[in-house]
Amino acid sequence: MSLEQHLVYPDQVKDHPIDGIFDSAYFWDVDPKKVFIRKDARFVIDRIFRWSVFPGALDILDKYYSKKEIREEAMRCDSIYSNESFEILSKRYNISKEEFLHFRSF
Repeated sequence: MSLEQHLVYPDQVKDHPIDGIFDSAYFWDVDPKKVFIRKDARFVIDRIFRWSVFPGALDILDKYYSKKEIREEAMRCDSIYSNESFEILSKRYNISKEEFLHFRSF
């Protein structure tokens, strides 16, 4: 099944495994056939933030999750530490850097 066949709008995405959607390197320690887009949303979004916040991975997140879901998870995610990540997520999802859990201004 192609990526396009999965897509409607983020708030209408039906639950299905992430297998074949994200690069398996992000989910190296779990069986992607047992991780689901909706049921495991927080885990999936957090994992992408933990290992990659570059546009390709974020483009996929945008197809499956609403901006609101992604923003909320970004602000409570405890694995975002780099200035580059704060900058990318801040611009892309209109989040003040101070709203991130581990952002520190020096």
